[in-house]
Amino acid sequence: MNRHPAESSPGSGMLIFGGFLALSFALAPVARAEAPPLYQSNFATCGTAPGQIFGVWGITAGADGALYVADSDGQWVSKFDAATGAFLLRWDVPQAWDVAVAPDGSVYVLRSAAGQIDRFSPTGTPLGSFGSPGSGDGQFNGPFGISIDPQGQVFVADTGNSRIQRFAADGTFLGKWGQFGGQIGDLQSPSEVAADAFGNVYVIDNRLGRIYRFSNTGSLLGWWYLGGPLSTPITLNYGLAVDPAGNVYVTEGSIVIDKYTPSGQWLSRFGHYGTGPGQFLFAMTIACDPQGHIYVSDRSLCRITRFGYDSPVASLPTSWGRLKATYR
Repeated sequence: MNRHPAESSPGSGMLIFGGFLALSFALAPVARAEAPPLYQSNFATCGTAPGQIFGVWGITAGADGALYVADSDGQWVSKFDAATGAFLLRWDVPQAWDVAVAPDGSVYVLRSAAGQIDRFSPTGTPLGSFGSPGSGDGQFNGPFGISIDPQGQVFVADTGNSRIQRFAADGTFLGKWGQFGGQIGDLQSPSEVAADAFGNVYVIDNRLGRIYRFSNTGSLLGWWYLGGPLSTPITLNYGLAVDPAGNVYVTEGSIVIDKYTPSGQWLSRFGHYGTGPGQFLFAMTIACDPQGHIYVSDRSLCRITRFGYDSPVASLPTSWGRLKATYR
């Protein structure tokens, strides 16, 4: 079992916002294993006009330098320039919940309530769809997350069915794993999935407060409790990303981001509760681009915040983008 390294533990007060409960551990100092990334910029505002955000859930960074945002309340996908935050375009997608970019640049949108995945060109032209509501192979029950690996395989966190499903790029069902339970390797509420370029598939179980590392066919490779240096497992985790070097980023309690090694060793924490630069009211999902920049969506502030390092994160020759999912 992988556990966090022994680090100093901050306070354990509570914060309540937006109908959710979160720990105020973000406000106390924490011993770090390495320096966290630096705040660089934020973009977007609340609203329904083009370029605004109405109900952000999933985000992903493409190799084309674009950031795609699935707006679950607005029921559209918006496309921004990831470096400048400039709005590029948007197209309507009913019940758009999460989004992923494939190696060929096509955009997969997870429609949670419909139990379906729609595929589009980078400009929003429909290319096909697959999936339906249910519990059979290739069916979904309230799925929360989608990810695509460098080979084009599609992984879906089928939340209501307590499992992960794997598909070919055209939607052909390839396999599944997971069962409801509390034992190590079991799933109860898998809320996000992230396939990296090394053959790993990371899964957050929001109800169990765990993150699992599987092979891309479902073999359990490791796990750890969420919560960074805290001794108590933390839930209310929706964001998950993997950078080009294989480091894992997770939203903790929806107000900070923790960085881990692939084996679960805690490295650093950034962000805290607030409305200022680099702060969050409700940090939702995370994306990493091929250069190692980290993007965090805030559902309450209706904005995307970008972080980065002084030196670029080393990327792989095959790095391309999903990056909340391939590097997500």
